[in-house]
Amino acid sequence: MSVEACPAASELSVPHFVVPGAKALDLDRTLTQVPACTDRIISVSDAFGISEQAIRGAQNAHSGGRDPLRYIQDTLSPGEFMDWGQRYIDLRDPAITYPDTHDFMDALRAAPALPNVGVTYGTNALLQVIKVAGSGCKLYIEILDHTDKGPHLANWWHNGAANFTGYDSEGEPVGVYHAESVELVDDNDECMENLPAHYTGARLVRAGEKRKAGQEGPVPEHLRDRVRTISGLGEVCIPQDVRPAGCSPVVYTAGQLPISESFSPVYPNGNAYPGILITPDKTFVELKTTLDALYA
Repeated sequence: MSVEACPAASELSVPHFVVPGAKALDLDRTLTQVPACTDRIISVSDAFGISEQAIRGAQNAHSGGRDPLRYIQDTLSPGEFMDWGQRYIDLRDPAITYPDTHDFMDALRAAPALPNVGVTYGTNALLQVIKVAGSGCKLYIEILDHTDKGPHLANWWHNGAANFTGYDSEGEPVGVYHAESVELVDDNDECMENLPAHYTGARLVRAGEKRKAGQEGPVPEHLRDRVRTISGLGEVCIPQDVRPAGCSPVVYTAGQLPISESFSPVYPNGNAYPGILITPDKTFVELKTTLDALYA
């Protein structure tokens, strides 16, 4: 692929690169274990006098507009809720991730430049945020209110590439990356239904883990040319090739590839979708304040 017109983030005085692929990463049942996340909610809530029965009841009533985190927030005072949230994200044992999650995230960081963004479904955005924070992972995530991720991911693709800005550890932009393809790593077949051209899927089916009704068995026939089944994150391909883009406004000096600690998609015409960078050192107050501002 030849990118010559600087289709993304051309106002940034940083080098542009072409990379073979990017990753869109699901959260629940891909990076984090849902039962373990619930167990942590129950464990932390017990110290605040909220019973497991109450948590389970709120969880079971989720279809009626309730969820355990919203129930906890409604039950506790504002100060208690902030304390509850900090305790949740400070815990590391037992882990709420799968055994292969951190090895996979380390492999993404070790790659020369592999754009990766969390794309998760959740009716309570704060619940999704604390799962990432409580996992100890560093990840920029976008939270959707629907499970059909294909049309959303299609917005990343314009002018012949999926485009991303890379940031250093201080949050400063250091590079723009034009990806020739995007792979969605997800456990949910519904999320794969409408993947656009140039996108592929890695359908994660972990041994012994119960799948949603209707999702047992092979990949649906109409997706088999672009979606493969994997049994663990170690089977996700980690492309290594990075090359300077012809449209780069900054001359790239060989051997000085910028180190990107995080990535966010570049949307056409500045119409960015709200996203949040989650790091293990951010407090619950910081994360909630940022989230509240995004969805104000």
